[in-house]
Amino acid sequence: MMEEKGVLEQPIQLNLGCGERKLAGYINVDLHGSPDVRHDLEKTPWPWPDNSVTAVTLSHVLEHLGRDSELFFNIIRELYRVCRHQAQIVIRVPHPWHKDYLGDPTHVRPILPEGLALFSKKQINAWQAQGYGNTPLAHILDVDFEIIRVVNYYSPEWDAKLRSGVLSAQQVQQASEQYVNVIKEMEILWQVVKEDR
Repeated sequence: MMEEKGVLEQPIQLNLGCGERKLAGYINVDLHGSPDVRHDLEKTPWPWPDNSVTAVTLSHVLEHLGRDSELFFNIIRELYRVCRHQAQIVIRVPHPWHKDYLGDPTHVRPILPEGLALFSKKQINAWQAQGYGNTPLAHILDVDFEIIRVVNYYSPEWDAKLRSGVLSAQQVQQASEQYVNVIKEMEILWQVVKEDR
């Protein structure tokens, strides 16, 4: 908890785009259904103060937001604005090479760790030092997120091959770069960096 002007303020945890998957201890937010807060995440500003959020869950949400790049960037800026330094953001998305992503017409944006890395100042600086021309979105948008962890959830047939030892983890990973429907979904843990602010 932090104290501002003599008032104790509880840290906020957001479950954005919750649908009917409400989480205890979180403010469950969606445009439809019966959330705690009804809000269109593509409309900014969001109704939370700067630096007030310590945890965010985006489970099968981000791929539905920001058909237009500028709209998506506004969502990223807003996520950064409301989060505190070291806030943890759990992003769960279908892999864009899986039929679950490809078959849903409401999926407007593929989300991959490589794309989310563009919002890391540390990663952009490292790429620039090596002479790479990756788009420096972290600097352009003045945001900073670090990828802490990526977990791949494989389609059942590939998962069975991995668990039975028919294929190694490296072989399944290589297959995911060549074939569709290998990785069903991904969970990415993103952390907000505001230490110099």
